[in-house]
Amino acid sequence: MYIAYVDVETSGLNYDNDDIWQIGIVIEDQETGKAVDAANIKMQVKDESRITPELLDLLNVTKEQLTGYQSREQGFKEFIEFLTKYTDPTNRNDSLIFCGYNIAGFDMYFIRKLFWKEFKHLNLNINNYIDYHVIDVLQITQLFLLTGSVDGSNYLTNCKLKSMCKIMEIEFDDEKAHDAMYDVVKTRELFKVLSDKVSFN
Repeated sequence: MYIAYVDVETSGLNYDNDDIWQIGIVIEDQETGKAVDAANIKMQVKDESRITPELLDLLNVTKEQLTGYQSREQGFKEFIEFLTKYTDPTNRNDSLIFCGYNIAGFDMYFIRKLFWKEFKHLNLNINNYIDYHVIDVLQITQLFLLTGSVDGSNYLTNCKLKSMCKIMEIEFDDEKAHDAMYDVVKTRELFKVLSDKVSFN
């Protein structure tokens, strides 16, 4: 069995109008706890009008990059082919569990949009690839903070990934934030640290 750590970067926060342009994935073998594969999938932004100077500054990319990546069709195909390496689309009980930071409240909306709207004509059932249960590391960190299991009083001004990494003494490079591969690696590190703090006694 495998777990997929996932992060997406988008052209904005509105999943109705904005689009995924990067998907970072790290596959972990649940039995060994070791990462066995990874993918950094980039695709063109569908609507160039959504590419603002503020967005480019935030992402530390150029407009030429966002419009020069592979087509969205090719990017989605690469995404599906990668998932199929670790799940059997003909067996719904074999779908991958996705884990991410704020994945339930953000990433999954954009991922569902790929299946349900943008590439609906391909008739691919998202549940054949991705389990409807997700592990949201943001929700786990909030639970730790609320119960006092983690003291964020000295550092926490928000619940961003970098803030939680700082609290848990995980190195985080601000200049690499908003790169899906970097964020997904840090999400996995954070999840591991939090998991080690769980006591079943």
